[in-house]
Amino acid sequence: MKRRHTLLLPAVLAAPAVQAQTRRPRRIGYLHAVTIAPSNSTLQVFLPLWRRAGLVEEQSLFLRSAGGDASRLPGLVEEMLRLDVSVIMAIGAEVLAACARAARSPPIVAVDLETDPVAAGYAESLARPGGNITGLFMDQPSMVGKWLDLLVEAAPRTRQIVFLWDPSTGPLQLAVAERQAAQRGLTTQVMNWRQIQDFDQAFASLDAARTGVMCLTAPGWSSVLPRLGPALLARRLPCVTFLSSYLGGGILLGYGPDQAQFWGLAMPMVERILAGESPATMPIERPRRFHFAVDLRAAATLGLAMPHTLLAQADEVIE
Repeated sequence: MKRRHTLLLPAVLAAPAVQAQTRRPRRIGYLHAVTIAPSNSTLQVFLPLWRRAGLVEEQSLFLRSAGGDASRLPGLVEEMLRLDVSVIMAIGAEVLAACARAARSPPIVAVDLETDPVAAGYAESLARPGGNITGLFMDQPSMVGKWLDLLVEAAPRTRQIVFLWDPSTGPLQLAVAERQAAQRGLTTQVMNWRQIQDFDQAFASLDAARTGVMCLTAPGWSSVLPRLGPALLARRLPCVTFLSSYLGGGILLGYGPDQAQFWGLAMPMVERILAGESPATMPIERPRRFHFAVDLRAAATLGLAMPHTLLAQADEVIE
C-alpha cells in the first residue's frame, strides 16, 4: 500500500506554571467504554506519553474498560474511587456520563467527540468550565457539515445519507447530523452499528448510486471495521469517517482531528490537575488541527473519479 501524505508532527505542549498549590497524589485512572487493548487508537497515543511520564500500570496508572457493557460503568467508577485516583481520564460520552453521575468524583479530563459540554450541563462555558470536568470536546455542527460536504463532493449523485450511530453516545450528535443533512436537501436513514452483525445484509436494500454512509463518532469503532469495509465495497457505498487512520479497508474518506496532536492535549491537563490546578478554571480544548485522507483504491472500486479540488485538500492520499 503506497501512501502519499503531508506529515503533521504532534505538538508537545508544556504545562503552564501554576501557583504553589496542594499537589495531588500521582494516581491516574483511565476508563474506556469498550476496550483497553494496546491496539486501540486512543491508547496508541496515550501509552507513549504515560511511559514518558514514568507512570506504571496498577501503581500510578489504572486502566479499566466496560467491554461494551454500559451497566458495568458505575461499578468501574466506584473502583476508581476505591483506588484513590486523583484524576480520571474519561473516554467517550458514556463514560463521562457515568463519572458525572457518581455521588463523588475526582477531577475528570474527558476525551469526548460526541457531547456538547455546555448543552449537557457539564460546563458553564468552554473558557471556564466551573466544575470538576474539563477535557477535549468537538464542535459537532461544523464537523458534521464538513463530513457531508466532502462526501457529496466525492460522490455527487448522493441524495441519501445513512448514519451509522451508537445510541450510547447520546442524541446530540445524531440530531445535529440530521439537521445538517436536511439543510443540504439530503434524506437520511439511521442504523445502530452496534446491533449489526452483517453489514452486507444491512446495506442490501440501499440504492448505492444515490446513498452515502457516515460513521458518527463513538469509542470502539475499530472493532467493526474488518466487517464494515468489505461490505461498503461490495455494495459500492462511499463512506466518510472521523479518523483518517480508519482508511485502508474500504472506507473512502477520513476527516477529523489530528489524533496525536489532539489526544495529546489531555496529558498536560492531567499534569496540571496533579500539580494542584482546578479543572473549574481550565479551558476546554477543541481540535486545532485536522487531517484529511482519501483512499483512491476504494474510489476505483466504487467507480468514483475524485475531483482534483478535493484531492488538493487532502493531507494524505492512499494510492
